[in-house]
Amino acid sequence: MDGLGNAYVTGGTDSPNFPTKEGFEGWPGDAGRENAFVAEIAPNGGGPADLLYSSYLGGFMDDYGAAIAVDSSGHAYVTGVTSSDDFPTTPDAFQVTSPGLRLGFENGFVAKISQTQPPCNSPCNPTDPPGVGGSGGPPPADPPALPPVPSLPPVP
Repeated sequence: MDGLGNAYVTGGTDSPNFPTKEGFEGWPGDAGRENAFVAEIAPNGGGPADLLYSSYLGGFMDDYGAAIAVDSSGHAYVTGVTSSDDFPTTPDAFQVTSPGLRLGFENGFVAKISQTQPPCNSPCNPTDPPGVGGSGGPPPADPPALPPVPSLPPVP
């Protein structure tokens, strides 16, 4: 919850008609797959009118939002898992591509949700043509690998 009492929620749904509002991503069109979602709900008791924003978050394979936190500026931070190699990323993402996911592997993700979204490397809505909702070009290269962690001495 934020300072105004708004609740932030994440999870997974396989519904093609999940309620969205001010969404940054439409239904990915992947019938039978689970999609992560993120939503902000006001505490006014007004039912659907209290839905401030709600959106799918993910790609064409299974995605699930596991936890959510909000900072004092109203940015939501969502963690979860994805099997989608087209999970939406931004140009400054730590890893902009997810190799090998359609082989059944999962990757963890952390996504920052703000009121103003930066452009996506992969289309924010998979039905959008290139250049609409995404960068329209190839994603930038992944950052260099982190150096290996040195070995710890054995415990006596």
